[in-house]
Amino acid sequence: MKKYRLFICVLLSFWGSASTTIMAQGGDQILDGIGETGLIARYIFDGNTKDWSRNNLHGKIQESQAKFVNDEQFGKVLSLPADTKAFVTLPGEALIGEESVSISGWIFLRSAQKGQIFFDFGKNTNAHFSAEPIAIEGGFQAEINNGSGAKYKTNSPALETDKWYHIAIVINIPSKSVSTYVNGLRVAE
Repeated sequence: MKKYRLFICVLLSFWGSASTTIMAQGGDQILDGIGETGLIARYIFDGNTKDWSRNNLHGKIQESQAKFVNDEQFGKVLSLPADTKAFVTLPGEALIGEESVSISGWIFLRSAQKGQIFFDFGKNTNAHFSAEPIAIEGGFQAEINNGSGAKYKTNSPALETDKWYHIAIVINIPSKSVSTYVNGLRVAE
């Protein structure tokens, strides 16, 4: 009787392991409902500057005046005071080798002061990609300066203060276009 039990247990174990297939990850990985196969980085800024993509390109807050505050709509958010030079740095390798890119995020302006920066990627003022919600030249502006004197800009009406906006800027090199979206609507190209 013990031999039969042992034989049945071995047979069931073999059958169970033979019918189980092991598969590697493939396809689109989903993070909070967002597919991240082509995602370079994702920053939530809900108490830290951690990259939530699988690339671990964590940011770093520059300036001790920056802080995380509670917001009615989004909970904990990053606040960069206007009277400081607070900003977040991201690893340089995040955009290396990318020909087309989209950057999106939520912004809440507490001041109508011109020259505020939503983001600025680049080496210096002659070679960078930036977005200003209320540009010095007026309006919401995204700008690419390629370092050899060529500038590409999109201009749209300035954003109002004390209101959340979802902003997206898309650079599509194959189609030679830069598009700016505010709250899901294209406002400039």
